[in-house]
Amino acid sequence: MGNYSLDANLAKQGSGGIGGRIQECGKYLGMIKWAREWVYDTSTAIELCFIDQNDQEAKIKVFVTSNDPTKGASYGLKQLNAIMTCVKVRAINGVNGTVNTWDFDASAMTDQQATIFPELAGKPIGFLLQKEFYVYNNELKFEMNVVAPFTLDSNQTAKEVLDAKGESIAVEKIELGLKDKYRGDAKNFVAKTEGSSEPVNSTTHPAQAPSLDNDDDIPF
Repeated sequence: MGNYSLDANLAKQGSGGIGGRIQECGKYLGMIKWAREWVYDTSTAIELCFIDQNDQEAKIKVFVTSNDPTKGASYGLKQLNAIMTCVKVRAINGVNGTVNTWDFDASAMTDQQATIFPELAGKPIGFLLQKEFYVYNNELKFEMNVVAPFTLDSNQTAKEVLDAKGESIAVEKIELGLKDKYRGDAKNFVAKTEGSSEPVNSTTHPAQAPSLDNDDDIPF
């Protein structure tokens, strides 16, 4: 079971309808309903069930291990630290539990056994989310990815929280640049499907800000 302690450096680098599924790029205010761990053959992810103020839901995965350890901390681990900063949690500890989520085999909501992180459950948070298209089994699909988490009360990114300067300007700047993202051949797939030769714009995550701060700078 995974246990993660807050790293201020990684947190700074990770800053960046009614009901139903969140399906558009944008700024969302809400809370983390639950968080669980996914362990794959070569990587580990933390999945968050995020519910916004309109009861729209997004399942968000951040991959906290990298396939290549020589490249340092994964982008997802930086995001996790940023999320922990925004909800003011210094550590999360995996325990046995259940999450209520959709079971594709049963075609129904069921309670599923999982390694969960109670410290994140019920925490208020905001997310800037980006819609990323990809092709799977010759079908266009999408997922919502975190560009930057931010505090619900002060509208601050993790870096702004940790810098403790009272600033809250990054969210609006990042939001202005949000666009859909296309993975792999998804851009060409869309063009062929729509019968258009026009290129489809894509974007990447904002640059990650370096930091030399240590845990003594965590203001909670």
